[in-house]
Amino acid sequence: MKWILSAALSLLSVSSFATTIPPMSFGTSFNFDEMKEEVQAQPMFAKVDNEHIGAPIRLEVSHTFKGTAGGAAASFASIMWSSMSLGVLPIVTNKDLVIRYELRVNGKRLSYYEFSNNFTEAKNLYSEHNSFKLSGKPLEWVKSTVPEATKKFEADPKVKALLEEYQFYFGDVKKAE
Repeated sequence: MKWILSAALSLLSVSSFATTIPPMSFGTSFNFDEMKEEVQAQPMFAKVDNEHIGAPIRLEVSHTFKGTAGGAAASFASIMWSSMSLGVLPIVTNKDLVIRYELRVNGKRLSYYEFSNNFTEAKNLYSEHNSFKLSGKPLEWVKSTVPEATKKFEADPKVKALLEEYQFYFGDVKKAE
């Protein structure tokens, strides 16, 4: 009877701590402050901070732009038209924006999830382009992927095992506050 009761209590404690995670460091390749706020709004990642430099657990959010077959041809033609018009006509690009959420433990990847969406953008030939700053619809879409990524991490068996191990060795995260 004691064994059944202890097993039931341990299952309850495992399911209740799935929404908390130990303090971890955070890094992103774009819009650092905005992404940090968005990630910290999720209960699972409330303790994420860039100040936890020596933390063994790290959440990294990175982005890349991948060209599409049609986008490459359209971009080339658009660059030619823009250069022939001395920059009066905009350069139109069509690329896939890929966002990658990566959870690392001691520098090794534990789990990752990628989200991709296609965006068409018109840029002026002479305007400054900052690849570390997203804005407009791409940024809105990226922010909408944060809850989805959190759900996937919460359901990930590797992350659950990490949290169980952390609780076993260091106790309940909620009590440590």
